[in-house]
Amino acid sequence: RLVEIHAALKPLLKELAAENSAVGLPVQRTLFLHYPDDTRCLTEQFEYLLGTDVLVAPVWQADVTQWQVYLPEGDWIHLWTGKAYGKGDHMVPALPGNPPVFYRRDSRWAPLLAAIGSKI
Repeated sequence: RLVEIHAALKPLLKELAAENSAVGLPVQRTLFLHYPDDTRCLTEQFEYLLGTDVLVAPVWQADVTQWQVYLPEGDWIHLWTGKAYGKGDHMVPALPGNPPVFYRRDSRWAPLLAAIGSKI
């Protein structure tokens, strides 16, 4: 299943790798790189962005089914449920194999990401 997800993300990851090669921006980024005025993003230790449009909140505790995430400015869509969230702290589902992953509603990658969330 994870291999299928990774393969489905190929166009996004390929573009991010090219951006890394061209201008040096990492594929995996701290939140404060894109939200420097959001002081909460300065202290977030575990969440990260893939490019500008995908936010991943790794679950690092065992036996949990909910996880608190912080989302910066914007309209974010939960990859697995399709539920929309705004800026702030949110308690979200965190089931095994479905970690908290969000994408920006206005991302040009939104159709690809929505398809991944609904099919895989």
